[in-house]
Amino acid sequence: MSEDDILKLKAIVLYILQLAGGRFDKYKILKTIYFAEKNHLHRFGCRLSNDNYMAMPHGPVSSFVDDALKNNTSRKGVSIIINAININRNEIIAKENPDMDEISSSNIDCLKKAYDDIKDLSFSNIRDLSHDLAYCKASTNGKMNIFDVMEDAGANEDSLRLLKDQMILEGKL
Repeated sequence: MSEDDILKLKAIVLYILQLAGGRFDKYKILKTIYFAEKNHLHRFGCRLSNDNYMAMPHGPVSSFVDDALKNNTSRKGVSIIINAININRNEIIAKENPDMDEISSSNIDCLKKAYDDIKDLSFSNIRDLSHDLAYCKASTNGKMNIFDVMEDAGANEDSLRLLKDQMILEGKL
C-alpha cells in the first residue's frame, strides 16, 4: 500500500472520529468504512480507498485499518494511523484532526451517510447488514472481491467494466 493510500485511510478514520465527536467504537469505524465503500462504488463507480476488504467472522473489514485499530505494528506503514489515535480496548479516540485534503467531497458524502446509517445501530444489526452477498461469496477470513462488493451495491455492468479498466491502468489488478 502506498503512503498516499495510507494517508487517505488515516484521514478517513479521523473523519469518522470527528463525526462521532472524537471517539467511536472500533467495530463501527470498520463498518462505516465498508458501507461508505459500497456506496461510493455504487454512486461514483470508483473506490473510496485502495485497501482490501476481508470477510471476518463479524463482517467485512478494511484490512489495513483493522490492523491499525488492533495496534498491529508489524505491518509496514500502520504506525501512521496508530500515531493519530488512542486505542482503549474497543474505543478509538482521535489525537488529531483529519487532513481534509486527503479525502474528496464524494468520499465525505459517502462516509457521512454510512456513519449516519449505523451510528445508532446495535452490533447485531450492523453485523446482519454487513453479511451481504459479497461477504457470503468470500471465504471466512478471506479477501473479498471488490467487484462482488460493487455488484452487491447495485452497480451495472458498465460501471464494473470501468472500475476494472481503471484498476488495470493503475496496476492494482
